[in-house]
Amino acid sequence: MLHPWKLLPLSLVILAATAAARPARADDDHARRRAQARLEAREPAVREVVAAALRHAGLDGAPERGMRRRARLAAALPTLSIKAARDTSWVEADGARVVGDVEQSEVLEARASWRLDRLVFDGAELRVAALAQQRARARAALAAQVTALFYKRRAAQLEALWSEPESVEAEIRRDLALEELSAQLDALTGGWWGDHAHE
Repeated sequence: MLHPWKLLPLSLVILAATAAARPARADDDHARRRAQARLEAREPAVREVVAAALRHAGLDGAPERGMRRRARLAAALPTLSIKAARDTSWVEADGARVVGDVEQSEVLEARASWRLDRLVFDGAELRVAALAQQRARARAALAAQVTALFYKRRAAQLEALWSEPESVEAEIRRDLALEELSAQLDALTGGWWGDHAHE
């Protein structure tokens, strides 16, 4: 059985080792934070990447608002129709004999009609609303895809910074995974990623 006075040196050794380990770990954590900050400063933020992907896909604006306005404006304008006709007539006065000249006339008719019910509701508005919903779903799906790729790539970068690979093969596989994620982001942004990310 150990006496309490013999346990004292052992506990002092453990406390000293723990105290010595804390600054080393804190320094290591600070170094990791600095490396992460440098990495984030070199590359665009995720919202910029998502915006570039939406621009490339043609999903950045809201053209459906203009379409809705134009549908209402079109309802206020009349529908025009023009008709042309030619008429030939003559008068028979005496059996088979024609008396007088053959008359030819041209008739032009123009008509303007309004559909006032379309001022209240136009069927095109339903199509515009459906288009707006489709575009919103496509925007959300693309933003989610780009965000997932961005943070998957960021996690792989941090793993590469913070831990040494176990072998050359592991290092090559890690580099290939990073290249693949970068290529996917570059494709989704139409080359914007390659111009703005400095690895």
